[in-house]
Amino acid sequence: MTNTKLSQGLDHLLNLIKNKEVRFKIIISIILGLAGFGLNFFPINFYFELHKASYLFGLVFPMVIALAWGWKYGLLSATLGLGCQTMWFLWLKSSGWGPFVSVPFFTLWIVWHGWCSNQHRKKEVLNKKTRWFNLYLVEIPFRAFNTIILYTVFRWIFLLNPAPWAPDLPSQIVPLSYVNFVVLKEIINGFITVLIADVILNLEIIRKMLRLERKDLQKNTNYIISFSILLGILLYISETLIVYFLEYKDQISFLDFLVLDVPTAHLLIRLITLLTCTGGGLLISIFIRKQRESEEAERKALTQIDKNIEQFSILVDQIRNPLQIIFSSLELKTENLKDTIITQLETIEKIIIKLDERMLESKKLKDFLRKEMESKTS
Repeated sequence: MTNTKLSQGLDHLLNLIKNKEVRFKIIISIILGLAGFGLNFFPINFYFELHKASYLFGLVFPMVIALAWGWKYGLLSATLGLGCQTMWFLWLKSSGWGPFVSVPFFTLWIVWHGWCSNQHRKKEVLNKKTRWFNLYLVEIPFRAFNTIILYTVFRWIFLLNPAPWAPDLPSQIVPLSYVNFVVLKEIINGFITVLIADVILNLEIIRKMLRLERKDLQKNTNYIISFSILLGILLYISETLIVYFLEYKDQISFLDFLVLDVPTAHLLIRLITLLTCTGGGLLISIFIRKQRESEEAERKALTQIDKNIEQFSILVDQIRNPLQIIFSSLELKTENLKDTIITQLETIEKIIIKLDERMLESKKLKDFLRKEMESKTS
């Protein structure tokens, strides 16, 4: 029985791989995962008095895959593509057993967002409410769960040190102050990664590359995101130029101050500026798109109402015809008078049913337009 199920599962997998679309997604998922794996070896570091915070930009790649194609491809990108596995190489020697708690959560995070993205799309197709599967809202419960693990299991697993691969590490409970720092860092990094992935997936060129369906009226709002990113980059470079020539010209090279060896305070200012511009552009783009979608829906509703009114006139004329036949038959007292009247009355009944349907449609459209007007005035 088990062998039969395994054989059926393998056959199903092989059939999926033969599908060109599935094959394309598998290849791109692995390629982007590998790209993220390599990029994570060059983290953006922020140095504080006692601790170092690192941002791994490569995590954006499996996140983009998960949001675009769902949790299965996100999992593929994070594992087989190694998109969430760089941390084993970065932290294993310095943290001993610690990565066995912290690192798997990156893969679980990708899978969580991929699953929520699938649910969001399903509800959109069914015209159901999608607010509970909002990209940023679903980040909150995951961060809450991750925080609980960090304050419990993560703190205590260091008691298992020294590990065979890190014999010099002491056996101790992680200080609470350090866990507080890690929790804050993970929350910030998580939302930044989600924001960047969201911006990337709103770019038309990326949607074409990933063969995603273009969002309604997206073409008219993409320039806002592009402009906001460009503005953030220009502000980043402007801050670098001004501060460099005023304070650091004789201390380090311009290239170091621009990218390679940026002081923590200035790096924070630049990244906050860049993220604020990008996030602001994304929010404005979404707001304008929603507004245009609402206007488009209103136009369609008004068009449908016009069609219904036109249909009413046609149906009224169609009622007149059988009535005229009935009156003529009564005046002339033709043969089969009863059958003629019944037939024409049935015709009238069918027309009246159509009128009721059109009236119901018009009522629904009227209610929709009223709600739209109320939401705009509130």
